[in-house]
Amino acid sequence: ASRAIDVLNSAGQEHKDSVGYIMLLAQAKLAVDEVQSAIRLLKNLISNNPRVPAAHFLLAQSYAKEKEPEKMRESLLQALELNPEYLSADLVLARLDLIEGKQEDFKNRVNLLKKRYPDNGAVLLLAAKLDSREQNYDQAIDRLSSLAETTSHPEVIIDLSINQWKSGDRQGAISGLEFWAQEHQDDTRALLLLAQYYLE
Repeated sequence: ASRAIDVLNSAGQEHKDSVGYIMLLAQAKLAVDEVQSAIRLLKNLISNNPRVPAAHFLLAQSYAKEKEPEKMRESLLQALELNPEYLSADLVLARLDLIEGKQEDFKNRVNLLKKRYPDNGAVLLLAAKLDSREQNYDQAIDRLSSLAETTSHPEVIIDLSINQWKSGDRQGAISGLEFWAQEHQDDTRALLLLAQYYLE
């Protein structure tokens, strides 16, 4: 990322007012944790080009790194106002609702996403989280089992195990996670969860 910044700086005079150039430079700054510099670039870009949804989304990502959830939410909502079909912004906003305990907002957003994108894996993962929150563990397990057949994402495997445990299938929760942990010994969260199962 630092090499990318060097290259972009070299091209800066010729492209310094280009939206694409500024976005790339801001992304590179974020990659090397120059977050405040990225925020300044993006705020300036947005003041001159307010109708670029991706700029608002990237600004939201910058605020996430700064742990400023309200500013992050505001930027995500702005991106969605400009482009209501901006799936990435909707997904991040749904996760923010989940983290902040905004259950009704989370439920409404996930249900809307399920209608729009019924086969999207990221949406199905959120739908399973909603199922789990509503104690529909069997439905969550069905969704997560289907996802696990097509992806090896750790979050899917861990969520599946947690829902199996909560549904009363403790042996299924343990055996599935043991198999995963054997193949992914660097997955600390999975190992800690497995240890917790053993203790209980």
